[in-house]
Amino acid sequence: MKTLSDGTTVAGVEQHTEVNKIEAIGPKLMHGRKVDVAQDLTIKVGKDGSMSATIMHGTFPSVDVKLNGNTAYQFRQHSFLLSQSIYGGWYGAVGKGAAGRPYQQVSDATNLINRSKQAPYINFGGFNASPVNPNKYSKIAW
Repeated sequence: MKTLSDGTTVAGVEQHTEVNKIEAIGPKLMHGRKVDVAQDLTIKVGKDGSMSATIMHGTFPSVDVKLNGNTAYQFRQHSFLLSQSIYGGWYGAVGKGAAGRPYQQVSDATNLINRSKQAPYINFGGFNASPVNPNKYSKIAW
């Protein structure tokens, strides 16, 4: 936590982890990457009491931010098949079509709704743990 010359106080927290070695075997056998979970939240409180927050996270898993019991930010995870695959789909075009794309369509629709309800003082800073550019499979412009 630090105070800037204009009186703004800035504080942040970052959480970063990966799945354990035993769990990592499953995705590796299915041509997937280890899940890299990173979440970064920076909060600024102005001298006048105004607040803003910037959140960064990966495409998997889901993220929820609540302030005083109220949901300020929600992100529903992307299709694990599309976001974590080494080859663009663990089991080829049939698997991507059967499971990956339909799940991603639901995720995109939910994230558009969540975006419209997002608190005005929360800013999405970008994906910080995405192994694949989500613009390759998501219909939302990230």
